[in-house]
Amino acid sequence: MLSEGTPLSRVDWSTKMRTKEKNSGEASQPHNVYLDQSAYGRMLEGASNWRESDVGAVLTRAQSAGEAQVWAGPTNVIETIQATRTDRRKALASMMLELIHVKRIWWGHEFEAVDDFFVFLTRFVPDAIRFRQYFEHHATVSQQTWLGVLALAASVDGPHFGPVAEDLRHTKAVNQLLHARFALAPDEWVTKMIAAAEGLETTDEDPLADLTSLSTQQITDEIDRLSRGALKLTKLATQRLDKKRDTIAKAYGGIEIGSILQAVFRLPLEIPLTFNIPEIVAHWSEVQEATGCAPLPREIQMTDPAELAGNASVAFIVVQHAIRAAARKGLMSTTIGIQVIVREMQRCMNHEELPTGGLSFDADHAAALKRHDVLVTHDTWLASTLKAIAHKLETATGGKWRPQIVTTAKQLQEALTRPLPAT
Repeated sequence: MLSEGTPLSRVDWSTKMRTKEKNSGEASQPHNVYLDQSAYGRMLEGASNWRESDVGAVLTRAQSAGEAQVWAGPTNVIETIQATRTDRRKALASMMLELIHVKRIWWGHEFEAVDDFFVFLTRFVPDAIRFRQYFEHHATVSQQTWLGVLALAASVDGPHFGPVAEDLRHTKAVNQLLHARFALAPDEWVTKMIAAAEGLETTDEDPLADLTSLSTQQITDEIDRLSRGALKLTKLATQRLDKKRDTIAKAYGGIEIGSILQAVFRLPLEIPLTFNIPEIVAHWSEVQEATGCAPLPREIQMTDPAELAGNASVAFIVVQHAIRAAARKGLMSTTIGIQVIVREMQRCMNHEELPTGGLSFDADHAAALKRHDVLVTHDTWLASTLKAIAHKLETATGGKWRPQIVTTAKQLQEALTRPLPAT
């Protein structure tokens, strides 16, 4: 099950977004619309002007009428600067900037995950977050940075994003190679995934250790070689994965928050100052009761609260325990992303294929379900997966949150005419 309380943060954020637009003179209650890269790419094809494309015409009219407001995300920007043709990259970036009115950048799945973690903790420890300002500062700077990168992508000629784009291509290739290695022994992969999820086991082994010295071309060659040995999941493994997929997604998604916290809070002492460690320790019994997690080390329980507040090493231990507690309940944004990855891995293995290097990008796009009323994609497989996830979210919230997945202009038009859930 997804965390029961998390959707409330999405409602609060959406309300803030709509209030901001209303104060700017736009109509109240517009639908927040997010497009994955396939949707942006399609608008540039088959029409002399993207505004004349089927989806582009619907969005242009809906934004003018105050019925919709389009948001782009960091992954949209990343995929845009990877375009190999300068003219296409500039066209994509210019179109996005116009659709988002040069201001609406979603903060992305990392900040979504941290916000989820904050919501999880404050359900049991109301004063668990001491200085949220650190988080808000990093989120604002991140949004401004991505907006700036998108503006540069639209304005400069030549391969100025060459090194950055090559790094991204290398990352995609590494991700695909890891998935390819799993495909050589799919049943073993399922067994390990389930064992790790149920026991919340972690390892110090670095899965990328032997890849650091390989070039992108060498990794691609290795992927090609491994693809010829991909095996199909057995019927038993498929049944086990179907049964345990939610458990896997919750656990892996919860544990992922550890690396995300380190990526967001990079400066010394930010984590100890962000979290109110004495309060978390004092209320740990409530966290235990709700999640079934382990108790904190006895030496921490017995430490004077005044000493806890200034001890960075203790702070990291307490936060690590909180991460494991969150993994037992699941964080919405990370659970969504892992669901997408596991479902696509399963689909590919059943066809003895390898997932594409863009699978991690699909997972990032999927996290937008937590903030947006409508998600547009032309990827039929991704749409099917997101519809299944959206149905779970609607059920979990009693219909208070029901993001819509659309693949055509007609579906988009219909989605924008439906009333939004009451907030």
